Amino acid sequence: MMRESGPQDSPGNRESPAGRLYRSVASDTVPPHLDEAVLKEAASEVGRDAWFKEFIPWMRPAAFAATFALCLALLFELDDPWETDGGVAPGLPAVAESPDVVEDFAAAATDSSARVRAIGARAREQAQAPDPVPTVTTPRAAAERYCDDEDSATAETWWACIEALRQAGRAAEAEAELELLQEAYPNFVPERR
Repeated sequence: MMRESGPQDSPGNRESPAGRLYRSVASDTVPPHLDEAVLKEAASEVGRDAWFKEFIPWMRPAAFAATFALCLALLFELDDPWETDGGVAPGLPAVAESPDVVEDFAAAATDSSARVRAIGARAREQAQAPDPVPTVTTPRAAAERYCDDEDSATAETWWACIEALRQAGRAAEAEAELELLQEAYPNFVPERR
């Protein structure tokens, strides 16, 4: 026995078992007595609130009118929140709009912007300037120095000068310079040879 081929049997459209089950369930119908019960219940609900059915056409215009009235009330409130006397709310101090006040404000604004520019220029100069050579400001700085300014320019060259003093047998001078080095560069750790 040969079956007729339909659209679901074409080679490109093979129906899956789930598809066959779905098609078999789709042919089920609702019993007529259940349909009638649902329709009766819906009709009774609609007929129960007859006054509401008459009120619905008035809902949109009433909502529009209420919204319009509220907007107008807000506009009037925001437009003039206080009763004013000459443009100034009661209880607030009046500001004289004389040319002196305006000129004073303009002068203060110009002065403050000039100060900000000067601070910025000083900051740029300090950022571009090389690190200053530390100067020793202790009472011992006034004492006799054994390493010149060129030797004490950096911690490493100063340490080399101190080592040279030690090797020359000038231990007291080397110790005095070492104390000054430690005051000027407290984080410097010398390399002992």
